Amino acid sequence: MKPIRMKINLSKLDKTAFFASRSGDKWLDLVAWPTKESRYGETHSLKQSYPAGDERAKGAPFVGSLTLPDAQPSSQAATRPSSQPIPFDQQPTETDDLPF
Repeated sequence: MKPIRMKINLSKLDKTAFFASRSGDKWLDLVAWPTKESRYGETHSLKQSYPAGDERAKGAPFVGSLTLPDAQPSSQAATRPSSQPIPFDQQPTETDDLPF
């Protein structure tokens, strides 16, 4: 199993949104959204997550990126480079009976 890689800009975190568990550990909620375009191969953008109804959720800061192993951003997945052959089971079917 390959690791999921994340990069988080700690300077952009809203530290007022950190919360403590019963044991006193500090926590932060993040949410990952699929990227539409990526210059560096990231598959998701990371934003800070807030409780439902919290006004800060409207301007949730972009805090980093996530890259799933063996995945491509959605904009790259939709287009196949012409140098790669199309698998047999994904080739378009012909609608006529002509052999040529």
